[in-house]
Amino acid sequence: MTSYDGLTTTTLRSPARTAVAPRQLSLPLWLPAVAWALGLVVVVVGAAFGGVLLALSSLGVVALVAGMAATAARWQRIERLAAIELAERRASTAEARLV
Repeated sequence: MTSYDGLTTTTLRSPARTAVAPRQLSLPLWLPAVAWALGLVVVVVGAAFGGVLLALSSLGVVALVAGMAATAARWQRIERLAAIELAERRASTAEARLV
């Protein structure tokens, strides 16, 4: 079964139309986690010290949003790969019925 965590060895086409492994096309696994953690730490520190670190707190919110966007992009990619695999399985089943 295909792995959807970016570690599969099946080849895909990059925007440059060359065959590359999906791992090279996807975000690093640590990037969303780092963005979430950094954002949370900065927001908490900014809130603890009040208005002095308001700019720092807003940067933390930006990091949180970046983490959310990276996570959403990863899940959209996983859903797309799952849809492709499901279509391939259905086509294979239909082909097996014809034989």
